[in-house]
Parts: sequence; structure tokens; C-alpha cells
Amino acid sequence: EASATLARKMGDKARLSFALNALAGHYGEVGNLDAAEPLFEEALALAREENDHESVALGCANLARAVIERVDAERAQALLAEGVVIAREIGSTRGGQDALEVSAGLAVLRGEWAMAARFSGAVQRLMEELGLHRSPADDASFATKIAKARSALGEAAFDAAESAGRALPFTQALDEVQAWLTRKI
Repeated sequence: EASATLARKMGDKARLSFALNALAGHYGEVGNLDAAEPLFEEALALAREENDHESVALGCANLARAVIERVDAERAQALLAEGVVIAREIGSTRGGQDALEVSAGLAVLRGEWAMAARFSGAVQRLMEELGLHRSPADDASFATKIAKARSALGEAAFDAAESAGRALPFTQALDEVQAWLTRKI
């Protein structure tokens, strides 16, 4: 909060966007969506104002995470569709990784279990390749969502879909998630 207050006083929109996004992430991790969502929205608006494409792509995924928790699949889909297009245009691996991960959560929300497993496999592979790790809270949330898909599909079908996702090159995984998001709109 202090960082956001200081950035506001300084009129530094880029730092304010970063600080608000971090603060919103904290609120999201502790389950306070009423506090997180407007902060994610403000951070995204500032990133757009600053024409910071990387932050817009990441902000779209972060806000989509929050709206998925509020069971707003349509809004999450629109945010993810925007984010994945931007990530691809600027070549952002991090933005693409976030879009894949959050799309797996959206697929769970929609009951599209095989797609959830496929996107999960693709994002797990990418994270392993890049040496990335989720925060404990994000990891627990993701694991809970993916467990629903595993339970709904059954072990064998889930493992097959997840393995198929793991086999996808990153650009092909982004092609698939973009086509999936676009098809559903």
C-alpha cells in the first residue's frame, strides 16, 4: 500500500500500476476479491494509458483470474482473448504463460475438462522449461481447479489430455488457446 501511495503522490503511472497489481495479487491470494478486483482494474487501466503492452497482457490475465473466481466466464474470456493477442504480438513468453494458465482455470469453470487438462499440460511444460514457480497460494488454487478436471475426466483421459498439452510447442499452445478463446466468444 505504501508503494502505491508513493507512486500516486509522484504521479508515476507505471510504478503505480505495478504496485496496484502487486497489492491486488495479495488480496486475491487471501481471497479478498472485493479489494483485489478494482485494484487489478485500475492497474490494467494505467498500463493501457502508459501503452505498456507487457503489463496489459499480464493485467488481463490477473483480472481474468479474479473474475473467474466470481464465476464470470464471459468477462474472463474477453480479457484472456485480449491478453493472448497482445502477448503474441509482443513475443511475451510470460504473458503467454499467464494466458495459458488462466485459460485452464476458465476451461474448468466452463466444464471443458479435456481443454483444462491440455492447457495445464502446456503451461506446466513451459514453467518447467523456464524454471518458473507459482506462489504457494496460486499453486494451491491452480491445483484445486485442475483436480476438478482430473476427477471429471478420470485419470486415464486426464493424463492423455495433459500429456498432449505437454507435447505442444509453446507457439502451438498459444495458437490453440487463442482459437479456443475466439471460438467461444
